[in-house]
Amino acid sequence: MSVAAGDGPEALGIDLAQAMDLCEVVEARSMWGTVAMSPRETRRALGIRAARIGSGIALATAHDPTGGHWNKALAHGLTEPVDDALIAELVAFYRASGAPAAAIQIAPALLPEDWEDIAARHGLAGGSTVVKMLRHRRTPVAPAATELDLRGVDARGAHEWAATFLTGFGMPTQPDLVDMIASTVGRDFYAYGAWDGEALVGAACVFIGGDAAQLAGASTLPAARGRGAQSALLSERITAATDAGCVWIAGETGAEKDGEHNPSLHNMLRAGFVPMYERRNWVWRRPA
Repeated sequence: MSVAAGDGPEALGIDLAQAMDLCEVVEARSMWGTVAMSPRETRRALGIRAARIGSGIALATAHDPTGGHWNKALAHGLTEPVDDALIAELVAFYRASGAPAAAIQIAPALLPEDWEDIAARHGLAGGSTVVKMLRHRRTPVAPAATELDLRGVDARGAHEWAATFLTGFGMPTQPDLVDMIASTVGRDFYAYGAWDGEALVGAACVFIGGDAAQLAGASTLPAARGRGAQSALLSERITAATDAGCVWIAGETGAEKDGEHNPSLHNMLRAGFVPMYERRNWVWRRPA
């Protein structure tokens, strides 16, 4: 799906610069809280390093069992130019960290005219694209029905919830990675689960960051998909963020190519989210 006429920041009465600041900053804060603020022993086991560079952050996980998902550079270019020096600093950080790969994520309006030359010079390849989405608290919360039982998750259930969260995304449930995800529960993250009887089959969370919230992921186990868990967990998190005083709720999901259908994208649209812009991942991989 491409951002079309009627979409974009103007649909919410804001401009592109404000939309980028809201979306990029709260996502970076959420990722920093997940990775950089995990317990010290977890950071040591996963080889986590974190740095604040310019307006943004860089997160590296040398022993990332997913192969690079948790290695991300975010929120760059908001207060400083995106140029060769910035990309060189980010790539140097990832080289020194031991990370196998990393995604440098920069809003397209912030890329310079010579971006293709800069990317080629530093070994960055274009990867997947996400749609950055935003909604305002005044938008009514669409009801979502499911026969599954939705409940909040506290520290007692955090590890089961984290394992379900990772499994639903097809990620390994290595104990250190489970510990990292579980450690978010009870901080600035509100965690929710969907149960089928006694079985936890869905997991989701939202990061509460003052005036803005970030949807910090949601997944359902394959056998339980198609039963309304995602829509219901989305409504639950919107309500939680609004009740916590957030004015804006941000999130992202995969962009649709011609002939593709991303259910998560359409769930978000039905829940009142408005597409702001599409952002491509620029992937760095450690040379063999």
